[in-house]
Amino acid sequence: MLEPEILRFVQGYYPPGPPAFFADLGAQEITIGPGDVLSISVVEASAGGLFTSAPITTTLPTETGARLVTLPPMTVERTGTIEFPYVGRLKVAGHTPQAVQAMLVAGLTGKAIQPQVIVNIVQNYFSRVTVTGSVKLPGVYPLSAAGETVLQAIASAGGTLLQPSDTVLQFRRAGQERQIRLQDLIDDPAKNIHVRVGDYMNLYPKPRTYTILGAAWRDNQYPLPLMPLTLSEALADAGGMLDQTADSRGVFLFRYEPREVARRVAPAAPANVAYVPIVYQLNMKSASGMFIAHELRVRDKDLIYVPGARSVQWQKFLDIVRLTTTPPTQAAIVARTGSNF
Repeated sequence: MLEPEILRFVQGYYPPGPPAFFADLGAQEITIGPGDVLSISVVEASAGGLFTSAPITTTLPTETGARLVTLPPMTVERTGTIEFPYVGRLKVAGHTPQAVQAMLVAGLTGKAIQPQVIVNIVQNYFSRVTVTGSVKLPGVYPLSAAGETVLQAIASAGGTLLQPSDTVLQFRRAGQERQIRLQDLIDDPAKNIHVRVGDYMNLYPKPRTYTILGAAWRDNQYPLPLMPLTLSEALADAGGMLDQTADSRGVFLFRYEPREVARRVAPAAPANVAYVPIVYQLNMKSASGMFIAHELRVRDKDLIYVPGARSVQWQKFLDIVRLTTTPPTQAAIVARTGSNF
């Protein structure tokens, strides 16, 4: 019986969602990897050192007498190494630019005049993430030392082509995958985590809809708006019920309810399945039925059925339900309002 107390339970129950989204590990420290292009400059305390006679030498403030040399760009080899003058082959992959600076200073000490080294990644081919699907500019995007979040990475790809409420984000990291509706990600900042090297993001359309069938003026599939929509509002959007043929004493809402809700609505509901098909029956000619229709919120993939001749249409509808329910259930459970049908 779909009484007000049951309605309150149905409306207020929030089933456990999908597996928790990835935890935010914070901004990832950018490290050097194969393929990266490095700009390396060496500062010596005075002229006459290892590098200060080169034509690319630039004089720093004269009061210091220091000299700065910027070497030609160096590409990190597939082995993760670079060949640096007077130091030799150096393993730089997996190290930050600051760590490589320290390594080069150590290698040049005793050879250059009080050396200092500046290392920058000028072309980042290693620390990247992939954004594909329903975005304006799908591709591979480099990460910066600032640390981008999921929404910032999507914005780098030009943003989604669809409404966030109709878009699902497929997020893959280190062999694990999560899916979340983009609107949920926007609404819950805790899920807008920092991306990390190698993360894969794919956005694809998955519109939220509900369907109205039977003796309504416009039986069709409708987009479910972002704001809450009640059953009475959904019927109104469909033009209402056909005066001549609709039997408003039995309007049916078909949906899959979580097991906990189904067993509260109908104690005989099976306990060995996660979701149970439930058919809610409302008598729209009664005051209680009208109030319930005004409170009952429509959900994604709900089916609203307005029958015509009761003896025929109701039996047809139940036959459809029985054919489409899952094997462990065998038949849908009907929850009625207090009025007889």
